[in-house]
Amino acid sequence: MVANDNRAPAGTVRPGRLDLALEARIARWQPDLDVDTTVTVLAFAEAGGPPSIPGPLVRVRAGTEVRIRLRNTLTDSIRIGPPPPGVRRPGVPNRQFGGPDLVVRGLRAGTVGHDTIRIAAGAEREIRFRATKPGTYLYWGSLSTDTLTLRTGRDGQLSGAIVVDPADGEPDPSERIFVVTVLDLLPDSTGPEPFEDIFEMAINGRSWPHTERFAHAVGDTVRWRWLNGSDTRHPMHLHGFHFKLLARGQGRGDVVLPPDAPLGVTASSSPAGRSGSRGPHLARQLADALPHRRPHHLFPSGRRRRSRTTPTTSRATCLTRWPDWCSASR
Repeated sequence: MVANDNRAPAGTVRPGRLDLALEARIARWQPDLDVDTTVTVLAFAEAGGPPSIPGPLVRVRAGTEVRIRLRNTLTDSIRIGPPPPGVRRPGVPNRQFGGPDLVVRGLRAGTVGHDTIRIAAGAEREIRFRATKPGTYLYWGSLSTDTLTLRTGRDGQLSGAIVVDPADGEPDPSERIFVVTVLDLLPDSTGPEPFEDIFEMAINGRSWPHTERFAHAVGDTVRWRWLNGSDTRHPMHLHGFHFKLLARGQGRGDVVLPPDAPLGVTASSSPAGRSGSRGPHLARQLADALPHRRPHHLFPSGRRRRSRTTPTTSRATCLTRWPDWCSASR
């Protein structure tokens, strides 16, 4: 499994067309580089390559025909873990198992109203659409029909970015794209010990302090795109200087903010993705950076402020399939 920095678009580009073979696979994820164990999750992969978190970047110009072959490699239901108490809803099952069907939302970049695709175990489907709306879009998968606000288990890393650039002009080569994901597994007393208690919040597949570092000169203008593939709202905070919000994504297209708005923001909130194809994002620009080391970070709200009670060395390194349990590595 690789951490995807969203610098290289996936697929094969032909004149006016993009072809991409996308798969959902079981993967072993190491978000903390100083921990020698892995946690088993579901992740997207480009066929022939390793799984990645976030999923492969889809980036095209407006007007491009996009052809995606989407394959579900799962063959059986799997144990994805119960949702944390803070996200349980009345009347919604506190699911332990998911699949084997795969449900993918948002893959057609705002071109259809209810963008939901279901793929049976071991099956493959071809999705075709013409990318007509410039903007930033979140695609995400799940092993149930739950909304994104209920996806906190091992399928919580099935998220990726789609960027549709304007038909004219060249994209900014220094622009960066970040996808936030979360894994929140509470101890499950119905299984054998050791109980897993895992909380990982990641940006482009890495948890702090293993996230990417940036170096910019005074006066540089930096453009970022942020997508929230997690289940909750994340205020985004920047120390030392301001940034300007350029646009907000609503799943069916971007809402572009006034270009003459002043640089008056040091924190803004990136909401959790909504139901259906909606995956809000923030496009932001940093200007006149100060000559100091300044952190830019997100901080979770509400139930996210909990501590891990089980040492990370007791993480399970394999995914539990019904009805068996996997062993834990030490």
